Amino acid sequence: MALSTPKSWCKGMSTGSLKSILKTGQNNNFLIQMMKALMFSKLLILQLKWNSYGAEGAYFFLITVIETVLSAPVALQNDIYEWVRDHRVHHKFSETDADPHNATRGFFFSHIGWLLVRKHPDVIEKGQKLDLSDIKADKVVMFQRRYYKPSVVLLCFTLPTLVPWYFWDESIIISFFIPAILRYAVALNAAWLVNSAAHMFGNRPYDQHINPRENPLVSLGALGEGFHNYHHTFPYDYSTSEFGWRFNLTTAFIDLMCFLGLASDRKKVSKEVILARKMRTGDGSHKSG
Repeated sequence: MALSTPKSWCKGMSTGSLKSILKTGQNNNFLIQMMKALMFSKLLILQLKWNSYGAEGAYFFLITVIETVLSAPVALQNDIYEWVRDHRVHHKFSETDADPHNATRGFFFSHIGWLLVRKHPDVIEKGQKLDLSDIKADKVVMFQRRYYKPSVVLLCFTLPTLVPWYFWDESIIISFFIPAILRYAVALNAAWLVNSAAHMFGNRPYDQHINPRENPLVSLGALGEGFHNYHHTFPYDYSTSEFGWRFNLTTAFIDLMCFLGLASDRKKVSKEVILARKMRTGDGSHKSG
């Protein structure tokens, strides 16, 4: 993927003016803090997929920043390199021992258990055989991988704690447990449901012979990642859904970047191909609307 280096970046506001905008007083109740935490998590959990469209330099830089903030602490997807590697293994060897979060091993394992045990030997073996030369050749990806751990500590826990404490005079305890820890826990589970619930609960209008399902509730929590039967049937579609922006803020964000000229070459499956696949391998649920 060719990247162009941005020549200029927007200048930030002064600390004083920013604080005057964000400051809301000392008496924020728990509900308000909860809403702030969840809004923060929604902004961070964007699952931006660059394998199915071209990203220009400024946009790819933005993806890297967001991934640095979200991947390990919010979606627990590690750095870009490791995430891409595991995701490719997941698709190529789905629901086998080489699948990092094999859903046939049960809901708990695919949701969180796979992170609590050592990887199955097949995961390591198959992962080592994948061609990752395109990822290794990307300097932005490798830069993020090199400095990932310290950036996670700073951007995922330190800043979410310090910002509400400094800008709107929240207590340091509330700042740590709500915007940092609660946000972390809620967003983690929303992302994990893609691996668990979206592989077990829902219909299969595109391919009834695979486990991944269409689960609108997961899409709401994961910003569009719940159309999983479609995603595994047509993994090259940048939108991971045939329905555009419906329950899919990630697609809306990518489309906005394309509108601004920061992304291009979005891959999309034609309606004719989708209908033909439904008729050939679907479970018939599309006929009910």
